[in-house]
Amino acid sequence: MNPNLPTSNIKIALVDKYADSASKQLLLSGNIHLIETNAVRFIKNSTATHPDMQFLYLGNKQAVTFKSLKNYYNKLLPDFEILAIDDTEGYYPYDSVLNVTVLNEFCFVTKLQWQLLSKLLPYKPIFIKQGYSKCNICILNSKSIISSDKGIIDKAEKAGLNAYFLRCDGIKLNGYDYGFIGGSSGLISNNQLFFYGNIEKLSCYNELIKILEKEKIEPIYCKTSDVTDFGSIIPIA
Repeated sequence: MNPNLPTSNIKIALVDKYADSASKQLLLSGNIHLIETNAVRFIKNSTATHPDMQFLYLGNKQAVTFKSLKNYYNKLLPDFEILAIDDTEGYYPYDSVLNVTVLNEFCFVTKLQWQLLSKLLPYKPIFIKQGYSKCNICILNSKSIISSDKGIIDKAEKAGLNAYFLRCDGIKLNGYDYGFIGGSSGLISNNQLFFYGNIEKLSCYNELIKILEKEKIEPIYCKTSDVTDFGSIIPIA
């Protein structure tokens, strides 16, 4: 499976250990085995347990994490090759070193991320200023993304992607004023996009549905909770 692009119903996903129980139950009802994160010790806020802050899946059962979490993921994923980088500082932009979006042959990275990861990433860099690209990019398929960052939109379009600019008020993120659509979602099949919470409550709901219908994507979500950024769901099998 290409990173972030399942071709059928996924079997295993990496999720935040603190994600709401109703959303987890909905994922489990789809016969998806959930691997829960552990906290990154040097990040002192709610993003310490976000998958997209600590686990960069490269495909072919290979991933990058921090040295302090290498043993944790080795035990949970014994058939994976877990690469590790040094633990870093717990503030931006160093906390977001692994918050990289891989799509097709590209990876959306800052210059700092590329400097630290280039030897491990078998992808062509698309340089952006947004250090939280995985939070800010919602992947729809191999050709289309959603983002609220105009810099990402411009670079994605230059790379030949369909890039939908969408601002969504109402996405919660513990400790912050707002969260991001990429950090509150993740593909669970080739045509199903899972959201943590009820997207009907979002200011962008009507526009979001039009995009999903155009791309032939079915939204899957729990109606009993607010849309919350728990870090991108990462499909790994």
